[in-house]
Amino acid sequence: MFSFPGIVSLVFFFFVRPHEVYELLQQLPLLYIFTALAVFGMVVDIKLRLVRPEPTPQLAWVLLFFAWAALSAALQHPDPPIALLDLAILFTWYFLISHGLQSLRAFDAMARLLVGLAVFLAAVGVHQHFAPLGCVAAEPDVNLAIVGGTPDGRACRAATDCLGQGADPGKEYLCEHVGLLGTTTISDRVRYRGTLQDPNELASVLASVLPLIIALITVRPSAGRWLAGGLGGALILLCVYFTRSRGGLMGVGTALSVYVIRRFRFKGVLVLGLLTVALLSVIAGGRADTDASSIERMECWWEGMNMFRYHPFFGVGFDQFTEHHYLTAHNSFVLAIAELGLVGMLFWIGLLYVSCKIPIVVYLRYADQPEVRAWALATLAAFGSTVVGAFFLSLTYRYMPWTFIALCGSLYRAVKAHDPEWRMPLRALDWVAIGGLTVGLTGGLFVVTRLWMAAG
Repeated sequence: MFSFPGIVSLVFFFFVRPHEVYELLQQLPLLYIFTALAVFGMVVDIKLRLVRPEPTPQLAWVLLFFAWAALSAALQHPDPPIALLDLAILFTWYFLISHGLQSLRAFDAMARLLVGLAVFLAAVGVHQHFAPLGCVAAEPDVNLAIVGGTPDGRACRAATDCLGQGADPGKEYLCEHVGLLGTTTISDRVRYRGTLQDPNELASVLASVLPLIIALITVRPSAGRWLAGGLGGALILLCVYFTRSRGGLMGVGTALSVYVIRRFRFKGVLVLGLLTVALLSVIAGGRADTDASSIERMECWWEGMNMFRYHPFFGVGFDQFTEHHYLTAHNSFVLAIAELGLVGMLFWIGLLYVSCKIPIVVYLRYADQPEVRAWALATLAAFGSTVVGAFFLSLTYRYMPWTFIALCGSLYRAVKAHDPEWRMPLRALDWVAIGGLTVGLTGGLFVVTRLWMAAG
């Protein structure tokens, strides 16, 4: 597969952010280089018939969603060419993974890559938690959770220690743990770079990778795999805990609940739920900003539903939420309906529904093929964890969650390569479910935000 090196390069680029670690690389348009490499490789693969250009069941929904977002950007975005380019790259990212990996071998290789990168991120996070405290400088009035900061090499015990000798009067300072590759904690919560500077997004990605570790162990079990998988999984769980992310922990619980239900039916879910609640309580007790964070999130949901209320058809426009509120939505569904209206919400829900249905159908259909079922279960668990993360974060247009959406499509293509006659059409009940979920979730968000406002 000639597209695979380009896809690997893109995955590495999005996860590791090498251009942020080594500033010299910022002079190179790495995103466009790797995208062009992957697209060229896929064209070669199609030409040589190494992959078949047949659509996944998701593709129609993806095209509708991106077409509606593109129309919104063209009509309402202050810089339409940039917005359309961002959407085009995100669509290309989805298409390369979902339609470029058309065998279980390629799917396995992608899973290994994602696991390896997740373990790397977890190792950086765990090291960061135990790293010494240091002064971190930033521009005034900057949200450090988004922009990050620059360690200046001075040790500290509190932020006030950074205001003495060696301080730049034009900077603001925090005292945080300074880890590898110039990474720093934020309010004692571990994080990485890029979009993963948000501890919540880092935790969400790590939680979604956990099922892939389980699948790699169970597909071809061995002592070495159990040891490596156990250590990698433990490192990821420890890093998720150090992010102090409630949504990340719920993502872990969601991923594991898929396996608990399979093994113990619904009996084990109660135990897992109680354990998750206990850990959430521990994390909440370790964060001084827990109540403020919850209030802030609900305010964002309220504002988003108000945007939909006044702009029900088109929404306020692609990437325009923060033009109407000082924070983002903190909910991918609120973000979708606020920016793209009810039509965009329908396409978003339809895409997620079809993505979820693929691994479920594969798991039930191929009961006599353990390897296929293992990957189907892992894909379902990873996708479920991603959706839980998306409910508490603005991930509608992020590359990380779209990676796991694309994996559902890749699973379909990989299975179809061995069973060309298989189809997964949407039936009447599916259409009813998609419409019901769209209306029900929209109404539910309205009710929740109104009740919260009335109580406050």
